[in-house]
Amino acid sequence: MPRNHQSRDARPWMKANGHPKLASVIIPTYNRAGMIGDALRSVVAQDYRPLEIIVIDDGSSDDTAAVVHNFAREIETSHDDLQMRYIAQPNAGVGAARNHGLIEANGQYIQFLDSDDVLHPNKLRMHIDCLSLHPDCDYAFSDMGDFDNDALPHNWDVVPPKEQVLPSVACYANSEILTMVGVYRRSLCNRIGPWAEDIQLGEDEHYSLRVLSATDYIVYLPGDLCAHRHHRRGRLSDPIRNREAARSAVDLCNRLVGAVRPYHRENQPAFVSRMEKSYTDAIIDCLAVGESASARLGIYQCSRLRISIARRARLILFGFFALLPRDCFNSFWKGWLGLRKLLSKWV
Repeated sequence: MPRNHQSRDARPWMKANGHPKLASVIIPTYNRAGMIGDALRSVVAQDYRPLEIIVIDDGSSDDTAAVVHNFAREIETSHDDLQMRYIAQPNAGVGAARNHGLIEANGQYIQFLDSDDVLHPNKLRMHIDCLSLHPDCDYAFSDMGDFDNDALPHNWDVVPPKEQVLPSVACYANSEILTMVGVYRRSLCNRIGPWAEDIQLGEDEHYSLRVLSATDYIVYLPGDLCAHRHHRRGRLSDPIRNREAARSAVDLCNRLVGAVRPYHRENQPAFVSRMEKSYTDAIIDCLAVGESASARLGIYQCSRLRISIARRARLILFGFFALLPRDCFNSFWKGWLGLRKLLSKWV
């Protein structure tokens, strides 16, 4: 999908203040005529009001616009406390679409939703209640379920009534804090700034880590309050593949470290532990596909963290394989995994 690389700094940013109690649901979409109706119905079914829905169409070429307009006409006379807007933009990527939605949003609370996923009917109310009870927290989140294509969820997990206030640093290793699982105070979104528009792999992970770094405490409400659809059609946030994907994984690791540095979190043990694993996975992927230069960059950047001696020794080994053909590494890695599997049977 082509990308619009217009400078973020050249465009306006969201207004600081929103309408009290209003929740804004931002739905980026691209060629989702067959699925976006489910996402929209899950928002209309929310037991929270007032509410606005903002659909940002990132250059769809199918009937997405017609589906959204028909849906808007259906609800405009029956929901006085719900507003809906459809905004088309030239194809620029999911980060640009979410930023456009933030600029257009008027709500005090922000909910992101991909156009192929759905929300639990109580999600907004339960999360906003949590934020109201804990004014020192700017972000409330729950768990995420999943469903296969058209089999929409009916039996959602029962959500316990008691929320938990957690230090944000305790969630650095939680890879499930992504996009739609939470509700943000507008002030937090405004404070951390726009989504990165030039990240092709892991833009939601990057944004979520900035959220965790910019606040000390967050609220967790156990249970599935949203669901991710599994299907084989393309996604706005689809990762690129193979060699370019391996390079992008190292770049994402570097961007994650850069994201927490303004908040002086790069030496937090929980963050270092997360990045040790992320760098290791990215380096292995690079070595497996012959991206030696990116592997060496990942090795160098990882070595700058306060990592363990054992991890440094592994980096030295990876550095050795980065000097050899990829077949050498792949043969070694296949043998190592086989040995670990064999040893696990004896332990």
